[in-house]
This record gives sequence, C-alpha cells and structure tokens, in this order.
Amino acid sequence: LALPSHIANLKFLQSLNLTNNHLEKLPPAIISLSHLRILKLGHNHLCSLPRSFGSLKSLEIL
Repeated sequence: LALPSHIANLKFLQSLNLTNNHLEKLPPAIISLSHLRILKLGHNHLCSLPRSFGSLKSLEIL
C-alpha cells in the first residue's frame, strides 16, 4: 500500500499516525506538510524515506 499523494493538501496538519497500515512507500509530496510535528510510521513495510524528507523542519517525533 502507499499513501495517496493528495495528502499534500493538508498543509497545516501537525500530527499523523500511520502505524500498522502496511505502507510500502511514502509519496514525495509528504514534504509539503511543513507544519508536521509528529509522524508515526511503526509497523509498516517501508524500506526508505523520500530523499527530501529532511525538509520537514518542524518534525519533532518520528
């Protein structure tokens, strides 16, 4: 499974819990979530994160 790219429309989202969703990848558009402070990704099938993931300057908890 993959997260839909239109997640980027949630520009003011601060917390996102994607635990236990069998995700295999995150869309590059996730870097548009500039207000994201908490991102929970446990128990998924992710092998890597988008290269631009470091752009999430507000991210405090991963």
